[in-house]
Amino acid sequence: MAEPCPRLAPQACYRPRKVRSTPLWKIMDGWWRRFLSEYDERFEPRYGALRHVVRRAGERFLRCGIIDFGFARIRCDDCGAERLLAFSCKTRLCPSCAKKRQLLFGDFLAREVIEDVSHRHLVFSLPRRLRLHVHHNRRLLSGISRCAYAAVLEVLRHGAG
Repeated sequence: MAEPCPRLAPQACYRPRKVRSTPLWKIMDGWWRRFLSEYDERFEPRYGALRHVVRRAGERFLRCGIIDFGFARIRCDDCGAERLLAFSCKTRLCPSCAKKRQLLFGDFLAREVIEDVSHRHLVFSLPRRLRLHVHHNRRLLSGISRCAYAAVLEVLRHGAG
């Protein structure tokens, strides 16, 4: 058996899924039609009309990654190897497409946006008891921010000698 062409191999960070075996696809396949047929009667009075983008995303998700609904034939110019690539839905509902979009965006950020210097991402959270007070008195937030800044500055000065 010939070794597969590395140029046609899926990216190392993204692996196509076995579409029909995923739990979300099984749930959607089993319940989507019923949801659509009963939405107007059961849910519309409380939540409003079903938006077209939701209907379209659900339909596209059920066809995502399935060769029967369309594919592209990819051919390597060097070795002549061919591969079929099923069309994807590119919706936010689909975990596979959303993950692929996330990885591509992260790669773009790493290559094009963020400088090649060390970065630190610090997150400060407030204890639950303080959150309500800060929510109602936003001036407290500036004082808390100054305290956090002073704490980080002190740690950096200590670390730098």
